[in-house]
Amino acid sequence: SNGVYDIQVSSTDIAGNSSMDTGSDELTIKLSLVNDMDGDGVHNSVDKDVDGDGIANVTEGSGDTDKDGIPDYMDTDSDNDGLSDAFETDRPAPLGTDSDGDGIDDAYDVDSTGGADINADNVDDMFIEVDTDGDKIVDYKDTDSDNDGVSDAQEHVIIPLSGNDADGDGIDDVVDVDITHGADLNNDGIDDALVYFEDTDGDGDLAYRDIDSDGDGFGDLLENGDFNGDGISDRMQPDGGIETGVHGNGLLHPLLLMMLGLAAIIRRHRLRVAPLLATVFF
Repeated sequence: SNGVYDIQVSSTDIAGNSSMDTGSDELTIKLSLVNDMDGDGVHNSVDKDVDGDGIANVTEGSGDTDKDGIPDYMDTDSDNDGLSDAFETDRPAPLGTDSDGDGIDDAYDVDSTGGADINADNVDDMFIEVDTDGDKIVDYKDTDSDNDGVSDAQEHVIIPLSGNDADGDGIDDVVDVDITHGADLNNDGIDDALVYFEDTDGDGDLAYRDIDSDGDGFGDLLENGDFNGDGISDRMQPDGGIETGVHGNGLLHPLLLMMLGLAAIIRRHRLRVAPLLATVFF
């Protein structure tokens, strides 16, 4: 914290003679906090959001979801799926200010927003921990948030993850903007150019939260491949890629399609979601 301190400065020459400056001088000293993970000027020991992701430490907990040796409250990508915790909880970009110095950005801090805080974590309750598939695992700790059988990383990260984390922030080096030095407009630590932000079918749900990303009536698991050979995964294009495999160049055997379709129906029944697959296999 800021303050005025009395500092005595002494010096010793090469002959071993020492002297003390007893004059009155103004000295400005800038201290850098060593244990300040998110660089917000608040020491980790008193920072209520150590990793600066807009989720309070008490909410994230001290567990280690992805087993990378970094507890979730210090891990900006707790499930190591290439999507930041801030992104998977729909946090807006931080304001970069912390009026009360508690480590929680004013954008989320209930002391600044004036909202409700029933769980007393100092984050406005309007910011929730989303659980898309209702499996009691919040999205930022769930590697398949919509439980469609296709991982969040596969649905949203453009290139495969490396499994390396050079700076120890919990974000894979492949997408870590500190490593790639790309753009990060939402300040979530992920290189914006390496993550899909498109909502293919325009239903308001990004692919990792959408069991039918292209809205063509075929589930993502069934269409998870480039069966028509055009370089685009069929789950991202509503152009009958599966039908091309059956009726066109014969890339898929009809029996395999039927088996995949049955598996998809069973999955959706378990989730109590109306089956996306009609009896279209003929």
